[in-house]
Amino acid sequence: FQDFTPSLAEAMKLEPILVFENLLRSGGSLTQLLDSSETVANEELAAFYGLGNVTGTEMRPVKWVDDHRGGLLGMAAVLTASATPNRTSPVLRGKWVLENLLGRKLPEPPANAGQLDDKAGERGLTLREELAAHRRNETCAACHDKIDPVGFGLENFDAIGRFREMEAGKPVDATGALPGGLNFNGPAEFR
Repeated sequence: FQDFTPSLAEAMKLEPILVFENLLRSGGSLTQLLDSSETVANEELAAFYGLGNVTGTEMRPVKWVDDHRGGLLGMAAVLTASATPNRTSPVLRGKWVLENLLGRKLPEPPANAGQLDDKAGERGLTLREELAAHRRNETCAACHDKIDPVGFGLENFDAIGRFREMEAGKPVDATGALPGGLNFNGPAEFR
């Protein structure tokens, strides 16, 4: 990920901190952390997000121009921290949402559960397809059936949080479900 420079990483880390500070100072609602039409960015982060009219290194308020992003789940820092170094991870992202936003404690995976290798998603299959094969193991399915449907809602974002519509030469399938069965399609509905 050549776009992932040290200065971009710093701006990504600063974004959620400043958004939360602004929320506290303005007396905003916690729901704004999940779904907001604004964030803060400098020129480099704004360009990464595809936002124009931002110049300089100073972080400042900006408005989203589409509904792909908004709140914590659209922030590159959260998306990067819940991915692997070389690919997305619906499992890590789903686990992060379930534990940190929904307050659900998930058990540790069994010692023999195995994991997808670093080539997952590079063999002409999407991660959804690779995880479907992984879930055929009953030991794995017990947890993945709860985690994966949540994490798939963020599959439109690559490992460093860039929005994408294609994966492994196929349109991204970002359909999923929250605990309780509420279905969604893509990050906007997921939020």
